[in-house]
Formats: sequence, structure tokens, C-alpha cells
Amino acid sequence: MKLVKDNLFEFTRGNDPLNTLGIGYKAKIQKFFDDLGVNRDDYNIEDKQIIFKNTLDLIDCTSLVELPDNLFIIGDLDLIDCINLVKLPDNLTVGSCLNLDGCISLKEIPDNLDVAGYLSIEGCYKILKLPDNLQVISHIYVKENQFELVKWIKSSKFKDKLEVI
Repeated sequence: MKLVKDNLFEFTRGNDPLNTLGIGYKAKIQKFFDDLGVNRDDYNIEDKQIIFKNTLDLIDCTSLVELPDNLFIIGDLDLIDCINLVKLPDNLTVGSCLNLDGCISLKEIPDNLDVAGYLSIEGCYKILKLPDNLQVISHIYVKENQFELVKWIKSSKFKDKLEVI
């Protein structure tokens, strides 16, 4: 998939240019979530913001590499064992808890992430620090063998939120 024009994307099927289809932003997002088995009734798309009405559960979704930007999840975002997830979206807001346990390919937490509950990054061994502008209301859970991250958190403003499992 590649950007063709502002708000238009191109899906190419094989090498045949006759099978190339330009579609708008909303259709692109719907196709993305359709492919993940997410019900269209679970979310709305408004002004390039994707709003999930409750929890978004993509546990063990090994095909997931990244999520689209501008996500607002009213409930939990569960991405447990999404082993190929490499990037979280920019402008991600989670109204409850964000669970990333076992996301072994994830290298960083994005700037401006806002989590109204806890953040669990147990087993996310490539994450070595957290952005300074991260907002987490509750705790940050990590495994005791995530040595570099535990050390970094203990010396940061997040030290009071650290829970080592």
C-alpha cells in the first residue's frame, strides 16, 4: 500500500496495473480492521480519528505489524503476544489499560501516549526507556529480567509507578 494523493491510497494486487484501486482514508482503515477481524460496529472514524467504543482486543495477532495513527480507545487495548508488532501509533489514547506483554518486536513507546489505567510491557525486551511525555495514571508493569528498562525507570519520573513482576 502506498500514498497516491492526499487521503487516497493505492492497493496493488499483483503486477497488473488494472488491478490497482485508489480508495479513501475511511475505506483504507475499514479494510485494515476487517483484515484483523474487527467488527465495524466497534468503532467510528471521524476527521481521521479512529474511536473504539469499548476494548480493542487483538491478543495473539501475529499478523499485526502496526496500528494506524490517531487511535482513541475508550476501554482497554490488549495487544498481548503480538510478536510482530514493531510500532504503536502516533496520537494513541487509551481510556483504560494498555497491555503489550510479549510484544517482543516493539522497540519503543511513542511520544504523547496517554493511558488512563496501567501500562504493561512485560517481555517487551527491546524497549529500553520510556518517553518523558508519557502519561500513565496507574502502574507500569515490567518483568524483573528487563534489567535496562527497570534501571532506567528507577532513575526517571516514573519510578513511583514501577511494578516489577
